[in-house]
Amino acid sequence: MARSGALLDLQPYLERSKVNTNDFLPTGDIFRYRGRIYGMGDAFDFVGLLYNQDLFEQAALAVPDASWTWENLRQAAAKLTLRSGDQVRRYGMYMYVAPEYYGHASWMNFFAQNGVRPLNADKTRAAFNTPAGVEAVRFMADIVQKDRSAPPVQLYFDSNWDFGKETLAMDFSIFPNPFASLRQVAKFAWDVAPLPKGKQRAAVTNTVGFAINAQSRVKDAAWELLHFIITEGQKILGANQVVLPVYKPAIPLFIRPNQRPYRLLETLQESSSGLVDMQFTSTWNEWTAALGSRIAEAVAGQKSPEAALAEAEEQVNKILAREK
Repeated sequence: MARSGALLDLQPYLERSKVNTNDFLPTGDIFRYRGRIYGMGDAFDFVGLLYNQDLFEQAALAVPDASWTWENLRQAAAKLTLRSGDQVRRYGMYMYVAPEYYGHASWMNFFAQNGVRPLNADKTRAAFNTPAGVEAVRFMADIVQKDRSAPPVQLYFDSNWDFGKETLAMDFSIFPNPFASLRQVAKFAWDVAPLPKGKQRAAVTNTVGFAINAQSRVKDAAWELLHFIITEGQKILGANQVVLPVYKPAIPLFIRPNQRPYRLLETLQESSSGLVDMQFTSTWNEWTAALGSRIAEAVAGQKSPEAALAEAEEQVNKILAREK
């Protein structure tokens, strides 16, 4: 929409109102186009690790923390998987790998943790078919195929596997989406932690926000409203836990010290330095579906990670070429 001229460039308004963008949580390039800001965030989210505290205690395992690596995750998932004969009663972890899944809570995080972004910096070519990209997909595949610590691809959206039902010990989850429900239904102690590190810390954010119509006849009035929404309005929404605020001064109002998850603030602080966006483009739905499908095939053992990413690279580049 910014490229087509439908959105108003907010940069002059931000500067005139002396809005400090450092007062807001990082959202990558979600609201930027060619270095200019065309929107501001209102409802923040980020991917983190949900864990069943009771199960960790029963297994005599230390709960996840900021020091965790992929290897810690893999070992804990294996120990927390519960089998009865050939039947799995509980999987150690859940990481959302399925055909056409766009990767918000799965492969985009593993890529970023291994120093890989799906596309190049100007989002014109695929950039994932690298040794580090292959390594990330192989890690996911090994958890499913070798360890059998996460559900097979064909069962990924089977309702039997549910963190709230205690059939999953850990869940790659989009925070704060599950919190209100878990407070109501969970009959066990649970909390949150940052995603484990690969070569670096990283987690995906997909923040929602507001923009102004470039054809508006009341641009200044629209900006006054938008300015309120992203600052003082954030305090109102945070205090009522309507959304996790993007505006940093409003975040303490969202968090309740006596309410689970108790470790949300520290998890957010640890995760913030490594937040990445999902590299939106006009054909984003298409290229993420193609890439997600090939990754799912590799995780399912239908293709090698090398073959899957090579095929995906060709498909994604063809899709991106249509944007020019």
